[in-house]
Amino acid sequence: MEKIGLKQYREEFEALPLEWKVSHILSKLKFPFVRHNYLFCCDASQKERVEIEVERAMIGSGKPYLIVSEKLSAKALFHFLKVNHDKLIFFKQPDLWWLAGVADVLCGALNSTPDGRPWDVVYPGEPSFVFNGTLILLSSEQKNVLKSTQRLKYMLRDIGVSQL
Repeated sequence: MEKIGLKQYREEFEALPLEWKVSHILSKLKFPFVRHNYLFCCDASQKERVEIEVERAMIGSGKPYLIVSEKLSAKALFHFLKVNHDKLIFFKQPDLWWLAGVADVLCGALNSTPDGRPWDVVYPGEPSFVFNGTLILLSSEQKNVLKSTQRLKYMLRDIGVSQL
């Protein structure tokens, strides 16, 4: 059997239809022991197709899920995540983190310590909590732009970022 290199794997993956890419990436949702978060970077023309495939994968996971279409302030996001701390949540609003304070709240829900323990989700004046669910986010920016943005450095550290 011929060994497939990372470059060849990436080239083959990039050649897949969008629906197959999203399905492949989100196949981990079915495993009960995997805590992983996702960010899909796509242009506006692909957004609706990505949303449909993400929703399909969420339904197929068999886990309790929520789909959020509106923008949330940092405080509203904090309380929403606290109430739904163990669910699979898809935020359809692209680039949510540009709203004041939202990136700080998301950092707690997305990141883990080096030994794999989730960070606490914090908001000033509120008791912190641990988010044990899964977040799926969208971006209209290119992956390389987001990865090079210093402001998002910690937020994107422990999240799977995929360019579609």
